[in-house]
Formats: sequence, structure tokens, C-alpha cells
Amino acid sequence: CLADVVVYVDEGSVKILKCPFKSDIGQVITWFGPPNFTRYTIGTLVDPNLTFRDRLNVTGDTENREYNLQISDIKSRDEGTYRCGGISNGLSRTEIFNLIVTAQPTSGPLLKQIPNGQVVVGTTINLTCTVIGGKPIANISWKCGEYFNKSDQSSTMVALSSIQLNVSKSDNDKMCNCTASHSLWTPAKTTYIHFDVAYAPITNPTIQAPSDGIITGTSVTLTCTVSGGNPLVTLTWDCAGIKSNNTAGSTASYDVTFSVDKSSNNKVCTCSATHPIMSYRPSVQHRLVVY
Repeated sequence: CLADVVVYVDEGSVKILKCPFKSDIGQVITWFGPPNFTRYTIGTLVDPNLTFRDRLNVTGDTENREYNLQISDIKSRDEGTYRCGGISNGLSRTEIFNLIVTAQPTSGPLLKQIPNGQVVVGTTINLTCTVIGGKPIANISWKCGEYFNKSDQSSTMVALSSIQLNVSKSDNDKMCNCTASHSLWTPAKTTYIHFDVAYAPITNPTIQAPSDGIITGTSVTLTCTVSGGNPLVTLTWDCAGIKSNNTAGSTASYDVTFSVDKSSNNKVCTCSATHPIMSYRPSVQHRLVVY
């Protein structure tokens, strides 16, 4: 029965390939290897013509017709296909081994977000983590909250894993980790992104103004504020005057200062707020009382 066994080995290590069957009495096992199934051994004898014969040895309970191939000081040129063959239970049998010398990935992990940059609350985003190269390819794991639709689409040269998330307000500034593990990476390598989720404030702007009437000829300052949201809202005044942006922390604040006269009585000043969330477009008004 023909089998195919994949064996990963580190360069410089020692590996024993174990033939899974014993030869019949009076028979021996023969080992072949790269290139092109070159004959390596017959029974316990290593082919003297091999330039690397000093790194080969036959091990096992040879008295009971068990013949295993030991390769010492593994080198990259040892990578390839090996075969043991012989007569066992009256039948011709072979076993195939594919020996692969481990190698580090050449790049990664690389984490990509689609759509990239800031996203609006409620958006479904796709995250893809990629590691290129490596023997074997890397294993990818996620630490990213409640994700769904995890998909692994790895090949012999690329490890690729993707997930999806529906982002909410609480996801803003949260970190998502992609970790790549490989036998030659200690410790594993991790990359991450922070989510930038746009969401509107839950309240409308308010205006701070003098509580009493304003005396003609004096100056008045109107302050428009609104807290929350990511990013903070942009505030505008429709009244002329000296305008000052005093936004700080999580509160947007915008002042307008101007002089009043009797003609300013009953004048209406409007503060308007805009935000990337298009549905958030509130405005608030203040009517001046001048005497």
C-alpha cells in the first residue's frame, strides 16, 4: 500500500525515517532518496559512492529485519522525497516520505482592514491577516472580540485568515490582534489595529448666554457646546463677530462675541452642528434681549 508521509525537520537536527514494515526472512529493506530516488542503503549498508554517506546510518532492530534511515546534521539539500521498499509478508511494499526542511516565513503578519480608516457605526468590516512563506506555513489566530465568518484560505506559500465584524460605538479605539505562530518564531509574532468608529453624539447642542437682558453698547458672548461623538462635531454660528473654538476633551465648544445695540433686540443667532454621520444635523437658536 503506497502512503505519503510529510515530515518537517529543522536544519542541523537528526531525523530517523521509520519504515513501517519489516522485511521477510532472508530479505532486507532498501532506502532511496533525493535526487530522483537515488539508492542510499541496502540493508545496513550505506552506498559508499554517496558524498554525504557519513551523515547516513541504518538504525532499528535489524536482527528482526527492521531498517530505519537516520539522517544527521540535516541540510537544506536533504529536502525531498524518500522511499523505503522491500518484500514483506510475501508482497512488495513501499512507503513514501516527503521530508521538508523548516524555514521561517519571509514576511508578516500583515493585517489589512476593508474598508480602511474610519468607519461608520454599524459597518461590517473585513480583516485579513497574511503571512508569506515558511515551511510549514504559519498558524494564524485572532483576538478580536465577537467576530464571524472566519475563513482560512492558506496555500503552500501563504497563510491567510480573514474575519468579519459589525462595529458598534463600543468598538471605537478597541484593539484587534492577529498572531502568527511558527516553529522557528519564539515568541510568536503579533500585529494589531485600533478601530476608529464614527458615531454621533446622543444629545443636541446647547447655548450658554446671559440669563438677563443685555445693555445696549456692551458685548455679549454666546457659547455653543455639545459633548460626545467620534469625531467631535463641527459647530458654526450664523451671527457675525469674533469667533473662538474652545473644544477640549470630549466636548466641542464654539464662541461668538459681538457688540449689541437697540437694533439687536430680538435678533436670533443660530448654532449648527455637523458630523460625518449625515443624519446628525441639529441646530439651536438664541434670541437676544437688548435694552
